[in-house]
Parts: sequence; structure tokens; C-alpha cells
Amino acid sequence: MIQFKNIRISKRVIEKGMALPFLYFEDDKGRDWYTLRDKTWTGKTAFIAVSPDGFITTGALNPNFLTLHEGLSVYEINAADYQADIGSKPYVFKDGKITAFTLPPQELAGITQNELLIQATKAIAPLQDAVDVGMATGEESALLTEWKRFRVMVSRVDTTLAPDIDWPVAPDTK
Repeated sequence: MIQFKNIRISKRVIEKGMALPFLYFEDDKGRDWYTLRDKTWTGKTAFIAVSPDGFITTGALNPNFLTLHEGLSVYEINAADYQADIGSKPYVFKDGKITAFTLPPQELAGITQNELLIQATKAIAPLQDAVDVGMATGEESALLTEWKRFRVMVSRVDTTLAPDIDWPVAPDTK
């Protein structure tokens, strides 16, 4: 199976009437991508392009549909191992295996915490403005206090406890 590692552009060819050049690629052994592909591809496999950090950036059952750029490595894989949702979900390629990439629970909790803090800050800003200029209703003043309490509670969440976190509930704004 083809392993075409650390590709780089070997030449650019401008055809008359074409807006963009055709790019030719070679690997770290100096092999031409199109020559290698045409000599060895049987039509019964799939291909993935992998970034230096192991993330799959593109994949296709037909290598003509790969999106290539310098620094990637291309691997021919069994068609049965090809994931149809490559490109819409993150996958990594390590030790010849494709696996779905998921963030550790603590990182996901950190993202959730940031999203909730942003939500609270967006809710607080106009309410605080109304208070500052003396235009707040009693209901708005009470809601401002609830949102500030929520934001403090979210900021105090220990994300290292993920996934066992009881997140504070945002105030009801209805």
C-alpha cells in the first residue's frame, strides 16, 4: 500500500487559459505522487492525508479527490477502514489505525465553562447598562443579580472534576 510521506510541491505548471497552476507533489524520497498513484492504485482501497500531528485532513475512496498541500503524508488504507465522515469529524491516524478524536473531559469542561461565561457576560452587559444610566426596572435589576450570581458560580466550577460536574443553571429570561 502507498505511503507518501511529508509531501512538498515539486513543480507548478501553468496551462494556457487556466487561472491556477497545476501542482505536482513529491514525497521525502523524491517520488512523484501522480506516477506512484497511477502505477499502484487498484481502485479497491481508500486514501487519507494526514498532518504532521496525526490529524486526518482529507480522505477519499478515489485519490483524485484528495486535497493536498505541503507537509501532509498520504496513506493508502483498506476501503473498509475508511470513515465516510472524514472532514466533518476529527480523526487521527496513529500506528496504522484510524480513531475518532475526542477531547479529554477536562478540556471539554473548560470549553463549556468559557461558553457559559460568555453567555452570562452577554446577558449582564445590557442589564448593567440599564442600571448604570438609571433606566433599569425592578425586574431587570433582579435579573442582573441572578446573572451575576450565575457567572460567579460558573467561574468557580472546578473543571478538573469532569465529567462529574453539576453545572449551574442559567437564569430564566422569559
